[in-house]
Amino acid sequence: MPTIELTAPIEDSLIEARITRFGRGAPYKAGQVVNAARHLLTGEGARQPGNWLLNLGAYSYSVTGNPTLLKMSTGRFCSLAAGLEVADGKHPLYWASTSPFFYSRDHAFDPDVTNPRHANQSYGPVTIGHDVWVGRNTTLKAGLNIGHGAVVAFGSVVVHDVEPYTIVGGNPARVIRPRFDESIIEELLASQWWDFPPEALSTMPVHDTIEFLKECRLMSGERYIYREVSLNS
Repeated sequence: MPTIELTAPIEDSLIEARITRFGRGAPYKAGQVVNAARHLLTGEGARQPGNWLLNLGAYSYSVTGNPTLLKMSTGRFCSLAAGLEVADGKHPLYWASTSPFFYSRDHAFDPDVTNPRHANQSYGPVTIGHDVWVGRNTTLKAGLNIGHGAVVAFGSVVVHDVEPYTIVGGNPARVIRPRFDESIIEELLASQWWDFPPEALSTMPVHDTIEFLKECRLMSGERYIYREVSLNS
């Protein structure tokens, strides 16, 4: 698990981008040791979980930090509740044994030998779109894509991709319903409102989806470059 000691330039970059720790918004300080994604890219206004730096888009937050989330990335304005985990590790279901002692260097009887028939032991990263809400104590299968505007109910185990603006829940998670009518979903996706300037978004009627979309039409073509902080650890 990559750990880094924050330097003064990193502290300055995080402060400039208003990236703080979740809760009271405490800033990160030079000399602080944190667990960070190996190729970190996090956006302005992100609220990070304690001594962790995850790949969170602008104005997204995660209550939880743990090693399983280091290969996850989110878009902007995402809400990740406590207890989130990513389940990874691909065992060979059609072998006589699923045990990694037969294929992994970490567990093999002979550490100098690995079995090339099962070289890929990961499902890959989890990619979460913009404006996604993941409820408390949720498990996501590695390699998933969760579409913009989706909602995952608390306690879910998600094993398949989630379509945009779809509410899913359960174990395994199934579609509960879409958040809006198809025409509204199409217009929300086409608007790409998460690219609008934060100052404009803060005055838009987000509580009224129809009125919000009317203002999105007026904002067509207006885009904002969100500040990002990148690190390689």
